[in-house]
Amino acid sequence: MAIKTVKCPKCDSETAVIKDENGKVFCPFCGEEIVDIPEIKEGEQFEYSDVPAEKDTKKIEPVGEEIDLSFVLSEEEVGNALETSGKLKKRKIIPFIEAALFGLLGIFSLLSIIFSYAGLFGMGKTKPNFSHYLVTVICFCMVPAVFTLPERQKKKYIRSATSGNQVNLKVYENLLEVCVLGNEEDAWQLELDGDYGINYEYNQTVLSLKNGQILVIPDRAVKEEQLETLHKRFKIESKEN
Repeated sequence: MAIKTVKCPKCDSETAVIKDENGKVFCPFCGEEIVDIPEIKEGEQFEYSDVPAEKDTKKIEPVGEEIDLSFVLSEEEVGNALETSGKLKKRKIIPFIEAALFGLLGIFSLLSIIFSYAGLFGMGKTKPNFSHYLVTVICFCMVPAVFTLPERQKKKYIRSATSGNQVNLKVYENLLEVCVLGNEEDAWQLELDGDYGINYEYNQTVLSLKNGQILVIPDRAVKEEQLETLHKRFKIESKEN
């Protein structure tokens, strides 16, 4: 999967550039439309792809026993891979801060309405108007919204990034070969020389390539007797249980 990232001007979250059916890009966290899209540089792509932007025509001779894999990534696996690679950032604390602020603002607005009708603290001279009620309702509605709306956008974003294509991999001691079903002519190789980022989380191996792509290998696609060998080839010291 090839990913071009951009920062949201509203919440400053970094997200991949995934266009919807109308060609627009929205932040998966706050829902803000992102209009300032950077230009594509050499070796980068906007949309997800299972082949690199540039193909190396030089064929490398495989070494060692072949580990043959075939799988289709689920939405959950794609979402986990995006989080593992840092392409999709978790909002752990910010939603609670936003909910607390909206909740406090709603309470203050509600108290001002009550005090105005009760004539407390000298607030009985001016009765609340429609805008006071509207602000109060909006504030309380935003408390659950700061959790649900970004989560909906996130799920929509992950869904659009899930291609549903079958990926066929052959992992050797010195390289891996990648082929997407239906695009056999675009098969490509990656040398296992460490010239990439690698993370292991959620029982899947995530390779972050230099051109911005990520390659995901779930453990479920590997035969149990070959799993340890696969991890050794990627120099994964420990794995999840």
